[in-house]
Amino acid sequence: MSVSPDGAGELTDCVAIVTGAGRGIGAAIATELAHRGAAVALADIDAAAVTTLADHLRASGGPAEPFEVDVASETSVQGLVSTCLARFGRIDLVVNNAAIIHADPLIDLPAAVFSQVMQVNLVGPFNVMRAVARAMAEQSVSPESGRRGLIINIGSAAADIARPFLAAYGASKAGLNHLSRSAAVAFAELQIGVTVLYPALTVRSGTWTQVAQQLADAEGLTAAELEATREFGDAQTVADNVVWIAATPGLELTGQLVEGPDRVRPI
Repeated sequence: MSVSPDGAGELTDCVAIVTGAGRGIGAAIATELAHRGAAVALADIDAAAVTTLADHLRASGGPAEPFEVDVASETSVQGLVSTCLARFGRIDLVVNNAAIIHADPLIDLPAAVFSQVMQVNLVGPFNVMRAVARAMAEQSVSPESGRRGLIINIGSAAADIARPFLAAYGASKAGLNHLSRSAAVAFAELQIGVTVLYPALTVRSGTWTQVAQQLADAEGLTAAELEATREFGDAQTVADNVVWIAATPGLELTGQLVEGPDRVRPI
């Protein structure tokens, strides 16, 4: 893995896992990693979506394998990690992107929905981080990256901003920040990096499509009126930032929260 003079990363020696890779931000990240030369394991609960993407990436010449995975299931995640190790020999990069979102006034938020959001958005990354860290700890330090592995957790500014209609989602992302901060300290001695990446703006991804009408209804707006209140970014920018983090050597960005190459601060 390297960074060229113009800041672009080349990941020809990288084996990566991307969760939530079936659509939206996850698909953009997986596609960019593959285009940069990484071997990519596409993990998603939607098997058809990752199979279609894997076929597309393989047709473009990149090694990509689809995996049906429920990140909230420890058994499912361990199966993903074991199969990746058998297939590729090591795991250099994991992008925890899988997440769900639900909009409800806090007073009406069903406990079952709150629990489900936590299971996917917080327990899921915990399951993945623990499983891959155990695997990474057993592998040699990569001479290209200068570390045994790297975990990038896709966070959200919702962790820092009170949004009564997104209480469960915001709480899950705040929890992910703390978990990432703890993991960065715990894994540093193992030469495993942990970084949080915030998409700087709302991205029209599968997650936004899922919640837009719920938010509009909750706020008494039409979907068009709601969109008019948002500034939208694009999934490609998020993917480019993942490549930049992955191509930054050693543990330089561990324990850091990244919104872009010029916006980096401690988690």
